[in-house]
Amino acid sequence: MTIKEFKFQYALGVISEKDLANIAITTSSEDILSVLAYNDNWFVRYWVAINSDTPTEVVAYLSDDENYTVKKAARKVLWENKNDRKRI
Repeated sequence: MTIKEFKFQYALGVISEKDLANIAITTSSEDILSVLAYNDNWFVRYWVAINSDTPTEVVAYLSDDENYTVKKAARKVLWENKNDRKRI
């Protein structure tokens, strides 16, 4: 699915929450992940936070999420990425 197709279907609300979570888990599209980071459902944002293809700026945004689980996951990702860079 292209970003244009995704945005169109997302705007129409025809993608189920289960499918949005699945997209958040499996996509490598930074554009789609950036859109899903603002989804109303915490579990979609959670999967965005832990997806390795999510841009660092998006993970940083999610590290201040209102949902504790999303916030904790995003902060863990940021911490792990920081430590990985130190090992290089």
